[in-house]
Amino acid sequence: MFLVADTIQEFKLAVSPETSLIEIIDLIEQLKREDKVPQQLFVIEHSQLLGIFALFDLIYLITSKTNLEKVKVAEVMKPAISLEPDYDYQQALSIMREHNIKYLPIINQGGDLIEIVTPESIATKLEAELLNTKIQLQEQTIKYDNLKQKFHHLLNSNKLLQNQIDDSLIIEEELCFRVAFEKLITRISTDFINLAANQIDDAINQALQTIATFINIDRSYIFLLAEDGEKVDNTHEWCSQKIPSRIEQLKDIYIEDLNLFIKKLQCGEILQLTDIEDLKLQELVKEQIFPTQDIKSLIILPIACSGNLIGFLGFESLNTTIWTEDSIILLKIVAEILGNVLERKRLEETLKVSEERYARAINAGKVGVWEWDIQTNEVYIDSNLKAMLGYKDEEIANQFTSWLGFVHSSDVGLVKAEINAYLEELIPKYEIEHRMLHKNGDVLGFLSRGTVVRDETGMPIFMAGSSTDITARKQVENKLKASLKEKEVLLKEIHHRVKNNLQIISSLLRLQSGYIKDKQALGIFQDSQNRIRAMALIHENLYQINNLAAIEFSEYIRKLTNNLISFYAINNNIKINTNIEKAFLKIDTAIPCALIINELISNSIKHAFKNSDEGEIYVEFIALQENKYSLSVSDNGVGVQENIDSLKKQSLGLELVWNLVEQLEGTIVYNSKFGTSFRITFSENNEI
Repeated sequence: MFLVADTIQEFKLAVSPETSLIEIIDLIEQLKREDKVPQQLFVIEHSQLLGIFALFDLIYLITSKTNLEKVKVAEVMKPAISLEPDYDYQQALSIMREHNIKYLPIINQGGDLIEIVTPESIATKLEAELLNTKIQLQEQTIKYDNLKQKFHHLLNSNKLLQNQIDDSLIIEEELCFRVAFEKLITRISTDFINLAANQIDDAINQALQTIATFINIDRSYIFLLAEDGEKVDNTHEWCSQKIPSRIEQLKDIYIEDLNLFIKKLQCGEILQLTDIEDLKLQELVKEQIFPTQDIKSLIILPIACSGNLIGFLGFESLNTTIWTEDSIILLKIVAEILGNVLERKRLEETLKVSEERYARAINAGKVGVWEWDIQTNEVYIDSNLKAMLGYKDEEIANQFTSWLGFVHSSDVGLVKAEINAYLEELIPKYEIEHRMLHKNGDVLGFLSRGTVVRDETGMPIFMAGSSTDITARKQVENKLKASLKEKEVLLKEIHHRVKNNLQIISSLLRLQSGYIKDKQALGIFQDSQNRIRAMALIHENLYQINNLAAIEFSEYIRKLTNNLISFYAINNNIKINTNIEKAFLKIDTAIPCALIINELISNSIKHAFKNSDEGEIYVEFIALQENKYSLSVSDNGVGVQENIDSLKKQSLGLELVWNLVEQLEGTIVYNSKFGTSFRITFSENNEI
């Protein structure tokens, strides 16, 4: 549709009544340049169509020499050919052809121009009406198709209704079967609730018979994996009279022969007859476990517990059986129930064995258990602990304060303090040795241990533990302590006597050396005297300390160096510097080390400073790592130019040093480039 505003604005067809003819000529010239020359112009005032001015009228006026500037269009316009709003398309086209016009105005009853009709606008309207008619036709076609479909649907519905009527009986029958099967499963599950462990096997066999009879099966069975996971056994079975029992023949079957079969069950798969045939089991194994020549239907379901396969449940029939989805779901429930029952049986049997083992252990180990409800102050004391004190169950009240009455009066405060410290988390564990009173008045030794249970706020609410009779152990410990004390006294006396004897020998050597004039012989006597004195110092230290197994070696080295300084009366310009770490050595290690230090310091004093009045001797004893040590003795003297092997042959002291290092299973490094240096490295066994 072309509205008035659209058409006039596009083609500039409207002029006012006061427009002069010369202005109209200018307008036409402008429209020519835009290639929009109209056949006629519409004279409009206040939306009222006053008339029309045709182009050929303008040509006539120009040729008649009319004054175009003075003549207004209203003076020369003609009445407009128009139609009312309810015009007919054919009528409009006929008028356009008759008057050879392209624009036909539509006027309402008030004389207002409401539309300008053109052939194009009529074509557009006709196309719209044609499209609308086409849409209506399509809608009618769709309605027809829908009616046709509804008709066919009604036919199909009638057929389905007939089928549903036929199937309703089958559905009702299946529903009744499912309800009855569910009731059967519920009854079987209920029957297992209060059974003892020794009754479970018979109940499982009865359940297999009940289920097999209900679903019209000829054989039902259970295979369980052995604890080692290498074999499988047929443990439960029910057979109808049509099938012979095979449970006795199906024992100790190796898993490796059923590898793929077991893997599928571990993945939770349910296997039927065709699945078994597809597994391609060894023929011997297949015929042994699944003799399929007479079997028409078979289903195997995994039995699992806590996600682990423990066996499988099987049903076989000589007739063809359709395993529906519902029946398989119900059989899976049966397998789950049997798995839980078998696991319960295993746990109860394991618990029974553990309880028996525990009872034997506590009876043999003289151990009793106790529990204390901190909130109610009630205690539970097992009969074994009461019996250790000479009482029966009913003779001891179940109160904490009553139980404390059996603790030795001197130990009650200690026990309370230990418990309170543990409950207040001042100590990491409750473990205490204390005495208790036997019914006959004897004093028994006990070791008590316990652990606490706290609520969500951290408050202690419950404590449980054990008490062990350690009377015999304490008696043995006391005897050992007394014996050890006696041995320590005896060993100290031995060290004292050895030290005295060594001092006597040293004194005798000193006295004897007074009569020796030969310097070489005198030196040998003095060296022997120092060696004996070095050993005597060790025994003197052991006599003076409490630890007889080891000697504090750093203090010993200081005493030894002081003794050598005193013996050789060296001047103050020759100094012995030490770097000694604190260490404890066993006597078997200390004596060789002492003799080595004695020999090396003595050699430095005697030979290193012959041409000098001053010098330094350096003694170092350090721990390299656990139980590994380094001993170093060096000086800044003249050194030794000879080969160490030839030097050892000339010196008894150096030969002794090398032998002592070998005794220590150590290594020695000798260097005489700057003075003389010996470094010995050795390890000590830490067992004392």
